[in-house]
Amino acid sequence: LQPSAERQLGAEQHVRAVEDLPLGEACATSTDPSKASGRESVFSRLAAASSYTGVAAQLCTPRAALEPCVSHAVLTTAPAERCGYSSVHTLRGHSGAVFALAVAKGVLFSASQDHSVRAWSLPSERQGFVDELRQLKTLSAHAGFVRALAVSGGGALLFSGSQDRSVRVWDTHSHAQLCSLSGHKQDIHTLCVHNELLFSASEDSSVRVWNIASLKCVRSLCGHAAGVFALAVCSDPPTLASGSRDHTIRLWDIATLDCRRTISSAHLDCVSCFAAVGTQRLISGSRDRSIKYWNLAQGSLAHTQFNAHEDWVCALVAIEPTELLASGGRDGKIKLWGLFNMEPLGTLEGHTNAVNTLLYHDGDIISCSNDRTIRLWHQ
Repeated sequence: LQPSAERQLGAEQHVRAVEDLPLGEACATSTDPSKASGRESVFSRLAAASSYTGVAAQLCTPRAALEPCVSHAVLTTAPAERCGYSSVHTLRGHSGAVFALAVAKGVLFSASQDHSVRAWSLPSERQGFVDELRQLKTLSAHAGFVRALAVSGGGALLFSGSQDRSVRVWDTHSHAQLCSLSGHKQDIHTLCVHNELLFSASEDSSVRVWNIASLKCVRSLCGHAAGVFALAVCSDPPTLASGSRDHTIRLWDIATLDCRRTISSAHLDCVSCFAAVGTQRLISGSRDRSIKYWNLAQGSLAHTQFNAHEDWVCALVAIEPTELLASGGRDGKIKLWGLFNMEPLGTLEGHTNAVNTLLYHDGDIISCSNDRTIRLWHQ
């Protein structure tokens, strides 16, 4: 197919799928969806398992340093007191792209292309912030890119998922490796924890369910036709959402581990990230550059923000105390939106490559990027 015909076909398939969805109709509030797939071929990326790999342009010598930064949010319509974040610190030390972040007991963990997980101190008090931000430990065990991190409910255990197909389990206090979980046949893309269960999603198209107490696999969730990149839990009733390069979102009943709904062609390209809001709302981001707001309680697609970024949408985090949504893109930008109306509120600029993960912790946004840095944004 020629690119224009390909985009038209993708848009027509998307419209037909949304019209047939159990979740209801899309809310047409943005630009033409036929333009969402951009210049690249959606279908060629779907067929190419290697296309997801985000690699830093160059590797640098490992070094651990704390560097003040003066990047600021570029506000569009919102008052400064609502979304006036600025980048106050940049953490350096990884020698490759930084893919994932997690926080446990005042410690920030970062996962990287350099095969390592690093631990950084995060103070509980704002006073002495600069002096206390430092690297504590490098956790080395994986034999490939480390792409995913998750923390147990009590914060005692850290889980890391890797290109080497394993999930490693770490003690967050001693930073010692406790064991390795195996079973996936290809790269692990993302991890998620809900109560006593750990979910791991892989390029092998499956989601494995692990009992954290026994560290045994209790089920393998199958149904996706391509790698699974996004996981999130909505809590009423407990539901696991999985997003895939097959363009679909699947909703799994956590009590029975059965798939209760499939949203076919939820996006025009890979479903790359989620943010759960409240108990029955889910926000999805995609390589088609769009962000979609799903109301699971009402069974409807409430809003679609086409062309949310200039390139793939790679990361989402809901900041419920201030009713903000932050999104990170392969364009290196972090954008701020109204959590419930998707009103564009501002842009945080500072990263020079794709933003892979966003966290909200103790009033700060924490981001990591293919530019090998971690940035802390303070309001």
